[in-house]
Amino acid sequence: MITLNEMRQILLAFGKIFNGSDNKGKEVDNELVKLYYSVLGHVDVELLKITTKEVIANETFFPKPAQLKDMINKLACKQAGLVSAEEAWSEVQSNLSVYGSVSLGEIIDKTVKSLGGYKFLASVEMNKLTFYRKDFIKTYNNYLTRTKEDFALLPETNDYIKKLTGQISDKFRLVR
Repeated sequence: MITLNEMRQILLAFGKIFNGSDNKGKEVDNELVKLYYSVLGHVDVELLKITTKEVIANETFFPKPAQLKDMINKLACKQAGLVSAEEAWSEVQSNLSVYGSVSLGEIIDKTVKSLGGYKFLASVEMNKLTFYRKDFIKTYNNYLTRTKEDFALLPETNDYIKKLTGQISDKFRLVR
């Protein structure tokens, strides 16, 4: 997690870079620091530093918290090894012969399981795998979208949703 002081230093740097050549920088007061911190305080300091460099290298205006959050999410998705559906399908095909011990990542594994599992796919004739490819890509993209949406939510929002989901599932258990 980043500290308030580290957040202040990042915002001061942005202010100097994005507010003209006079190097005065944007007015960075305690309120601004706290606002950015409320959205980004949960982020690992190293990830935020990398994001800061990316923003400095690629943006032309002082970034809003949402812009920083988007960049962080993109970097976090890359760090988590989230790949395109085509890349994931290629990995699955390359590993079908070792289905007993393979784990290609949570999303790929969940997708393969929804199609019957690695053992099942390994037993399918090569000319019929094309039909499973279509289902794999659709299912994988659904999981990928949900995962990216979860990355985009603040931790407090994710916690609230989990709490709410648990309450809803408890109520449905009582109704059945």
